[in-house]
Amino acid sequence: MSEKSKLIFDVSNMKCSGCSSAVTDAIKALDDTEVIEVSLENHQAVVMSSLSVEKVAEAITASGFPAVVNKS
Repeated sequence: MSEKSKLIFDVSNMKCSGCSSAVTDAIKALDDTEVIEVSLENHQAVVMSSLSVEKVAEAITASGFPAVVNKS
């Protein structure tokens, strides 16, 4: 198993708790990945994962909420 890294994504279009739940579920469905926080207020998802940043972003985006890596 690879070492996990903390990844932060800016997630657009989240407007309600159902939206943040959909993002959380998309992340939880990935192997070797855990949700630290999905913030509706900040439109961010913080994740620990050994998967590539692209793979996690694709899963979040596929749930209907475009995700890009926050590099700050």
